[in-house]
Amino acid sequence: MNITSLISSLIVSGSLGYLNFVILLKQGTINYYKNNNDEKKILLVFFGGMNYFLYLLIGSFNSNVRQGDYLAISLNILYVALVSLLISFAIAPWIVRLANYIINKIRDRKDIGEIDTLSANDYFFQSSEVQRIYVFNLKNELVTCGYLEYSPSTDFSENSLVLVPFENEDYEKNYAEVKRDARKYKSRELFNADLGLKIIDLY
Repeated sequence: MNITSLISSLIVSGSLGYLNFVILLKQGTINYYKNNNDEKKILLVFFGGMNYFLYLLIGSFNSNVRQGDYLAISLNILYVALVSLLISFAIAPWIVRLANYIINKIRDRKDIGEIDTLSANDYFFQSSEVQRIYVFNLKNELVTCGYLEYSPSTDFSENSLVLVPFENEDYEKNYAEVKRDARKYKSRELFNADLGLKIIDLY
């Protein structure tokens, strides 16, 4: 393989591998937490290897790529990018779901809890219904409250919430009142020990 083609293949495999990772992350197919860097590295190496294989496979049909022809290399990179993106959007999600299904079946037989690609934050705030959010500290003092307008798709320890103030002051309640309402309506509570916050969602 020509040195130009070799360098191009390595650059493409690395950059597209990271793009694959980001696309799957944004789709919710995989999830990344600040404490699982090892898993991220494994995925990046996997996607990088996949793209390198695609580069070699597609380039094998064009001898000009191996000889270092710039136009042929550019077209090869374009073909690899298109196939790699197709895999990210159409094929990889099904592979991940199948892998998770098999893993969860094995874990179920061993009486181990199932794994999920959603973070606790995404699971908690992912709802199409209007969510009334109350944030309390460990002393049960109200920190803030309001309608949830936006929550980034990352672990709660690394993001903030966008809340819209209640139009009715009667909705601003203390911890005991909110807990009482939580027993009457649909509700969920997210506890974050690191931040010392209890977040209650009434919906």
